[in-house]
Amino acid sequence: MKGPLVLCVWGALLLTSAAVQLLFSPRSTTVALLGGAGAAAVLGGLAWRRAAASTDGAARGAPAAAGTSPGAATLAAGVGLAALGSAVSPWFVATGAGVAVAGVVLLTTEPRR
Repeated sequence: MKGPLVLCVWGALLLTSAAVQLLFSPRSTTVALLGGAGAAAVLGGLAWRRAAASTDGAARGAPAAAGTSPGAATLAAGVGLAALGSAVSPWFVATGAGVAVAGVVLLTTEPRR
């Protein structure tokens, strides 16, 4: 059941970004959009988890994210952080770039099937 967890973690990241924004006297729309999207993602992930837990046992046997790559997910998160950083500040872009580099390293070191 990795799907709901990923959505909740993404929502937590957005909420953290909104909280960090408060340190820099942001516009209210910036905090509202980041906070609202983060809250929606967390609530959506929790609802998804609850719905998945209430399904019958036949559907629970299948892996939720078979064949996913941690390197690809890390690279995507880094690109997303860098894109978000263009609205925040240069240090946020640099953080996203660092996460993206870590994703590339993970992709190059993961075994091929």
